[in-house]
Amino acid sequence: MSRLQPLLRRTIPVIALGAASVLLLSACSVFFPGGTTPPSADSASPTGTATTSATPTETATATSAPPTQTAVPIALACDQLWTSDQVYSFNPNFGPNPSYATAAGSLAAQVITASGVACGWASQSDGGRVEIAVAKPSPDDYTLYSGQAAEKSRVVPTYGTDAGTTGYFSADTGTAQVFTNGYWIVVDSNMFQEPGDAEEIVADVEKNLP
Repeated sequence: MSRLQPLLRRTIPVIALGAASVLLLSACSVFFPGGTTPPSADSASPTGTATTSATPTETATATSAPPTQTAVPIALACDQLWTSDQVYSFNPNFGPNPSYATAAGSLAAQVITASGVACGWASQSDGGRVEIAVAKPSPDDYTLYSGQAAEKSRVVPTYGTDAGTTGYFSADTGTAQVFTNGYWIVVDSNMFQEPGDAEEIVADVEKNLP
């Protein structure tokens, strides 16, 4: 036997052991659960589904809306607005005008639009006429109509004695307007030439308002 044979006997087991180790490592890689190599230390850990805790939100507190400003309907008949006794006192020849109607665009027509009432009286002898209209408009409209009267008419301090009462008169149309306690009063006549001509009727109407 040559010197080479003992050396080969010692080398072959070492090679076989090394080969077996390589096969074992390969088997570990192949049969790792999931069929993949284990994640390295640098691999990111699986992220679970994030659960967001809802932050309680404040429930909006409903605030009551301011009440709507509307006109107050006038529930007065013509003979309550200006009574028969008051009509007779003003002029015995006057009576209700059966053909009365508000003219388009007139103050009386605006009064009707503001939930008011308008009535007409006529003389049975001389063609005189009287028109009375009363409304209790919304506060905003009350201010609007009062401002319009101030622009187009002259102030009359004798139309009413209640605090806050403001009166106006226009000689061009023979129209008196009074704003008192939320009421808008319009008294119109083809016989009115001066503010004093309307004072009696204005005072009568003011007395008859609720």
